[in-house]
Amino acid sequence: MEQTATEPVSATYHVFINHRGSDVKKTLASFIYHRLTNCHGLRVFLDNKELRTGDTLCPAILGAIQSASVHIALFTEHYAESPWCLEELRWILRSYHKRNIKIIPAFCDVEPKDLRYVESGRYAKAFEEHQRKGRVAMESIQRWKAALNKASHISGLLFKSNER
Repeated sequence: MEQTATEPVSATYHVFINHRGSDVKKTLASFIYHRLTNCHGLRVFLDNKELRTGDTLCPAILGAIQSASVHIALFTEHYAESPWCLEELRWILRSYHKRNIKIIPAFCDVEPKDLRYVESGRYAKAFEEHQRKGRVAMESIQRWKAALNKASHISGLLFKSNER
């Protein structure tokens, strides 16, 4: 999944939504997408809305990340189980440091500390599984942990599903 910018960005987006599909694609991610596109006229990248059959995933997603000026990262209970989510976060943070873009973390039933303390926190089991399966290099796992830690220090929004 390691990718460099080798293909030109084919579309320019205002906003990129980074999320764990099984947690929030049909709910919060879609809500944000529709509000920003329909009510505010922004060009928003949400994978199931913007990717087309035949698109090569890494270049299309990386291009969208590189072109967006705002990135919304929806951190959820199962977020860290997805290598795609974690790699996208790394790419987003790379843009954050190079281009001074905005990142809006949204902590959905997780807290910033869950991203900071991966070894013992809510995401510990997901990282144990990444290591156990051995499909991902240890170096990538360390980069993902560092990315989560960096994201935890960015002021964001906190959502609790059990609060009204």
